[in-house]
Amino acid sequence: MTRTGGIIDPKAQPCRDETKEAAMTHAVTLTQDQETLLEREALSRGVDREFLIQQLLGQALNNIGSPVAILPRKRVLGLHAGQTWIADDFDAPLPDSFWHAR
Repeated sequence: MTRTGGIIDPKAQPCRDETKEAAMTHAVTLTQDQETLLEREALSRGVDREFLIQQLLGQALNNIGSPVAILPRKRVLGLHAGQTWIADDFDAPLPDSFWHAR
């Protein structure tokens, strides 16, 4: 099930093959405040820091990496009837001052 623009399409599938994931290592430098927050969050969840980092990064990567199918919306005839107007002189030729203005 994929969600896009308020519409949920149960048939849409992410384009990315999530069954083939490659292992990757990357060093990250955290500030002292970030270290403290990470330690507190890990303790409150009852997990170690490395597991928490993997869990949080996994959630973030899943949120950004999968394109979704775009569903066309049905047009409703007369939905905004009477809310717009066209001036009577819409098709009238424009004055020369319009074309030669500086």
